[in-house]
Amino acid sequence: MKVGGITLQRRVRLIVCLLAAIVAGAVTAVAAVGGSTLAHAKVPGNAAAGKKIFTSVGCATCHTLKAANATGKVGPNLDKLKPAYTKIVKQVTNGGAVMPPFKGRLSKTQIQNVAAFVYTSTHK
Repeated sequence: MKVGGITLQRRVRLIVCLLAAIVAGAVTAVAAVGGSTLAHAKVPGNAAAGKKIFTSVGCATCHTLKAANATGKVGPNLDKLKPAYTKIVKQVTNGGAVMPPFKGRLSKTQIQNVAAFVYTSTHK
């Protein structure tokens, strides 16, 4: 059956393709801004090891993070901030504002572990 010169079957195919493109675009947009509607991607590092580092090197003194029972008020509340993994790595490595850099004090692996802990704790 033709409607307006296009078969009904072709119209249905076009509508399905259009909807698939819209959904794909929405998922891409959500991922691009750091949000998540799907299971969280695996990040480098060991979150359990990162928790031990977070509590032993003084992070809990300055930051609030429920997963570490940390209630610091000097640095940002990480539960509210929900920083991206790469942002955590950069901040822990280089420091910023009143936060000291941990490059040289912590290895790259230890920094990734802390980042994995903070990220997985704040992106549930």
